[in-house]
Amino acid sequence: MYNDPNQPQPPYGQPPNYQNPYEQGQQPYGQPPYDQPPPYAPTQYGVPPYGAPPFPGYAPPQQPKKSNRWLWITLGIIGGVLLLGCVGCAVIFGFIGKGVQQTVTNVEQTATAVNGVGAQVTAQAYYTAIEAQDYTTAYSYLDSGLIASNNQPLTQDLYTQAAQGRDTSLGLVTNYNISADPNDPNSITVSVTRSQGSTYTVHLKFTQTSDGWKITSYDEI
Repeated sequence: MYNDPNQPQPPYGQPPNYQNPYEQGQQPYGQPPYDQPPPYAPTQYGVPPYGAPPFPGYAPPQQPKKSNRWLWITLGIIGGVLLLGCVGCAVIFGFIGKGVQQTVTNVEQTATAVNGVGAQVTAQAYYTAIEAQDYTTAYSYLDSGLIASNNQPLTQDLYTQAAQGRDTSLGLVTNYNISADPNDPNSITVSVTRSQGSTYTVHLKFTQTSDGWKITSYDEI
């Protein structure tokens, strides 16, 4: 074959008149055109149609169970607070009740003590007058409702006669000791000593009137 030296020579190893398929816009064999995506087979993990059962072996995710822990903790706290409140109220009312009872007791004891003091003071004044043979003053401490031994109202004259008769038979009063009954502060016991040596006990009963403390009963002078 005559080769024209002025013609371009084909690359070494290629026959004359060889045309490169890439230079003519053709795609290599077995490859799809550039403007078309290669075909592919559908994957087996596709989403099933609506209403169709899920794929075999597929389990839908389970929703986590709601815990009631905080609910029980809250209820426990509320119950504890209520219980403490009830206990606190019981303790407070208990102290209040004890305080009221103690106050009433103190008032009663104070009233009793005042009554006892009043009766003792009157008994002291009464026997001071008898010791001085001042029977008019002594009679003023007697209640007006007293009755004499003859069932007549006890007048000052009857009382004075009885007191002077004791002075004559037993002697004058030289000493006396006054004590209150612990169970009845209005009851006074007097230990009387007279000049002739006799000692005896007198029991007096007192009551408080608008005129002061008065002797409502006596068994000796």
